[in-house]
Amino acid sequence: MKIVALDLGKFKTVACIYVEGKAEFTTLNTYRQKFTELFKQHAADMVVFETCTAAGWLSDLCEELDQPFFVANPNGEAWRWSTVKRRTVKDDALKLAKLTAMNQLPTVHVPSRATRAKRSLLKFRKSIVTARVKLQNEIRALWQAQGLAPLPAGKCGWTNECLANASIWIFPSSLIESNTIF
Repeated sequence: MKIVALDLGKFKTVACIYVEGKAEFTTLNTYRQKFTELFKQHAADMVVFETCTAAGWLSDLCEELDQPFFVANPNGEAWRWSTVKRRTVKDDALKLAKLTAMNQLPTVHVPSRATRAKRSLLKFRKSIVTARVKLQNEIRALWQAQGLAPLPAGKCGWTNECLANASIWIFPSSLIESNTIF
């Protein structure tokens, strides 16, 4: 069985070509084209790599090329720092290959591209909403620190109607006349 085990990096990847207990290593740039060339050159029975940021597009590439693959779960006992004395990218790639050859590799499922895109969009939306609420709370805190009348509570304080009247309560004439704000 010919196994191509990949230790993926942000910019560089170490590939271990493992055939009948013998390992050969190569380093390549983490680009789609380079992986396509590697898979065509080595015609592996199985490609294996850890779950990471690049695992999604790499699994999509394997599916496009009809290349069988496993995505390893690095939360297993074999990856614990207390059990590993020496950890290098070559060692990780070789470990992936050996565990695959022994059918002892813990794997994970990679969701479809559409599911990953939807999850990514929802995560991004959540971060924007969180940032907006944080800013609103900071504005309220600044307002309260000046001892001014409280802004309307909840989301109604940020409606178009309230914001149209904002100049009335953001800069009261008494503060402008006394130059307290500036």
